[in-house]
Amino acid sequence: SLWQDALQLLCISRLVDPFGQDAILETAAISACEKGSAWEAAVSLLSDFSTKWQAKGQAGSSSVAATQRRRPPSARSWSESAAPNNAAITACERASRWDIALEIFATMPQRGMERDVVSFNTAITACQRGLLIPQAFATFAEVRRNQLSPTAVTYGSTITACERVGLWEGAIHLLADMEQSSVPHQVVTCSSAISACEK
Repeated sequence: SLWQDALQLLCISRLVDPFGQDAILETAAISACEKGSAWEAAVSLLSDFSTKWQAKGQAGSSSVAATQRRRPPSARSWSESAAPNNAAITACERASRWDIALEIFATMPQRGMERDVVSFNTAITACQRGLLIPQAFATFAEVRRNQLSPTAVTYGSTITACERVGLWEGAIHLLADMEQSSVPHQVVTCSSAISACEK
């Protein structure tokens, strides 16, 4: 299958450069696993990536820092991104392994990984599909505490969580907050809020 081909390519790249760490390749391989419903392989890849990332951080000497400063900005931003974690969270969420998806999200800071708004969006989606409504609201609240701005996806996933359990007050509150924050409404978001009111 395609995800197995992606793993083979990643293994080849590691043989060529055993000490290299390309977040773009790692993310692509994890995403391939997600599309192939191979969540366990995705988690294994992320674990390996995290181990290398932490080892790299602990060995962060001035020479390494100087090397990083010489890299193009795009290379630095990719290597320091949350993309591999986000891809693994999505893989677990789509396999209905919400517990593992949320564990990956929760441990990102401990593993030296910065969480971006996509990280929060994928975690909220996992909460929503697992009917973990209190966790969905708690994760939504964390977005602003982390100095990030909720997107239409952030609101949409949380409102859908409300809709699934008939929590219409929460859905209406989120719609109002969405309006105040000047986040564009989406038809599906409004439909979910209306559906919550009907239950």
